[in-house]
Amino acid sequence: MTKQQQAKEYFSRHPERERVFGTSDGFLFEEKQNAAKHAETLEYKEVVVFKNEAENRPEAEEDKSILQLSVANLTSEIKKIDDAKLIEALLIQEKESAKRKGAIEVLEDRIKELNEIK
Repeated sequence: MTKQQQAKEYFSRHPERERVFGTSDGFLFEEKQNAAKHAETLEYKEVVVFKNEAENRPEAEEDKSILQLSVANLTSEIKKIDDAKLIEALLIQEKESAKRKGAIEVLEDRIKELNEIK
């Protein structure tokens, strides 16, 4: 069985995984650092990344915070939220972490828009 076939079989059993790391002796690892550490013991030390290309892989976007989106995507997604309190909480998070001026403006504008509707 080729390494690609091994990875494909692995992804069929673990569709939630985005990638897996392979070593020259055919072992697969979920964590890159574990694959690299194992590869140090081998003659061929290369670690190969296999990406899960399956169409049935669960979307990782569901697990992402809306604040991890680009400002452009945030702009369109924030319009779907009608809860000013939720957006205020997101605004606090953005100000404490990423501090992206564009994201802060988008959140503040949406809060103003929602408060004007009331």
